[in-house]
Amino acid sequence: MSILNPFELYEKAQKSGINLAVLCDHANMPKSTFYRWLNGSNGATLTSLEKLNKSLEELLKKSKSVDE
Repeated sequence: MSILNPFELYEKAQKSGINLAVLCDHANMPKSTFYRWLNGSNGATLTSLEKLNKSLEELLKKSKSVDE
C-alpha cells in the first residue's frame, strides 16, 4: 500500500463520501492538524500519514460492507 499525502487523502476521502472530521476522529488526530498540513503551515510526519491512510482504508472497508 502506498502512503497518500494530505492532499491525496483529502481528495480520496471526499470522493468516497467520508467526512474529514470522521477520518480524523477515527485516526485519533485533531482536524486542525490536518488543515494545517493542507495550508502548508506544518509538515506531516510519516507516522501520522500512515495512521490516516490506515484509518481511511478501514472506513472504506466499513462503508463497503454496509452497502452490501
